[in-house]
Amino acid sequence: MNNLSIRNKPNTIKEQVIFDMKNLSVYKAEFDAVITVFSDLLEQYYNAIEDFKNSGSQYTFETSSGQIKKNPALGTIETCRKDILSYSTVLKLNPKEYLDKVEQTGEKQQDENEERSTIDDFLRAAGNA
Repeated sequence: MNNLSIRNKPNTIKEQVIFDMKNLSVYKAEFDAVITVFSDLLEQYYNAIEDFKNSGSQYTFETSSGQIKKNPALGTIETCRKDILSYSTVLKLNPKEYLDKVEQTGEKQQDENEERSTIDDFLRAAGNA
């Protein structure tokens, strides 16, 4: 078993968000307040999903007066999804935002050029270029 991966594994949702942001090169310490709110939203979302599953995944329930009401966990889930999407956009943690960043900075093109340069260097060293 690789102890390094266990030791460096994020322990909290916030740590995971920061880890992901660093991997995408979008993390700055100044974003920590927003990251905390985003992390709390994710935790609230995961808890609401768990509550929904524990309630038998029922979308509605009957009140003592006989009225049919929507499971309150569903309202929380729906609200959290919208808020999570908004915060993930602000923090550049969704695919569209990442691809927009790549397009604007030319990061993807640089990676391809670096790979081509490495292959060219290898061929030159081998005397084939």
